[in-house]
Amino acid sequence: MTAVKKSPMRYVEVVFDIAYFTFIIFAGAYLLITRPETPLLGAMTFVLGMGDAFHLVPRMAKALGVRRDLTFALGYGKLITSVTMTAFYVLLYFAWSEFAVSYDVNARSILTAAILILAGLRVTLCLFPQNRWRENLSGGHFAIIRNMPFIALGALVAVLCLMTPSFLQIGIAVVGSFAFYLPVIFGAEKNPKLGMLMLPKTLMYVWIIVRLCHG
Repeated sequence: MTAVKKSPMRYVEVVFDIAYFTFIIFAGAYLLITRPETPLLGAMTFVLGMGDAFHLVPRMAKALGVRRDLTFALGYGKLITSVTMTAFYVLLYFAWSEFAVSYDVNARSILTAAILILAGLRVTLCLFPQNRWRENLSGGHFAIIRNMPFIALGALVAVLCLMTPSFLQIGIAVVGSFAFYLPVIFGAEKNPKLGMLMLPKTLMYVWIIVRLCHG
């Protein structure tokens, strides 16, 4: 236990998180100022950062040696992040919808319904007590169940972005984020070191925001 506490990786994570939050704040402000006609872009950036803060700030506190019991904060931080990440993909879909012109009204209605149904199912499953957020546990097999509609949501958004030239790189980043996230979902309970894949996963979201800023 002592060796883990002294691991330099805790400082790497803290520095990474601080840099990430700094980027999100400036990127969100930049989008709101330079793209006032599309406030959705700035809003989704802040949703991403604020949601992650509920999970990452307690992790930073734990890494820095805060002695308080952070079980509750860490567990419910994961819950809030799960909900806001779902909201981020819904907002990303609507951002895509504003720029994609090759889909008729009926197709858009079907896509919107699918997006909202998957998001609603994901959020509903996140609220079930089987997730054991209060205890900051993974939820076991239920963690896989709650992530299935999220994976479907991400896959649908990724396909739509990949089919739209102006959103191609964003689509690639979405695919990359899930490529790093899936091993965590299915293997982190048995191999906690897989949790480190959340760092490159976060970089995929940074890539998405960068592309939105340059779009």
